[in-house]
Amino acid sequence: MLRPAIFKKDYRKKHAWQYDIRLKNLKDDIKTSGLTEKELSNLKVSDFDFDYVPADFKTKCNEIKNFIERHEWLGSMPLEFPKKN
Repeated sequence: MLRPAIFKKDYRKKHAWQYDIRLKNLKDDIKTSGLTEKELSNLKVSDFDFDYVPADFKTKCNEIKNFIERHEWLGSMPLEFPKKN
């Protein structure tokens, strides 16, 4: 089950919500990746293997779910955006 949405109505930054999540997670992501910033900046899509993960691979499915909640979860996205004058 995904965690419930927590909406914030006071988001006032000039960049997108998704970019804000990236900025908040960046230091920890670099640290846990085991790679240097230079190695990370040189990554390409071809460096990754994309594959189907069967539902009975519970550990891998949980890892994917946790990734989505950490990096892609829009349930905490603001409901309202500031109006432009």
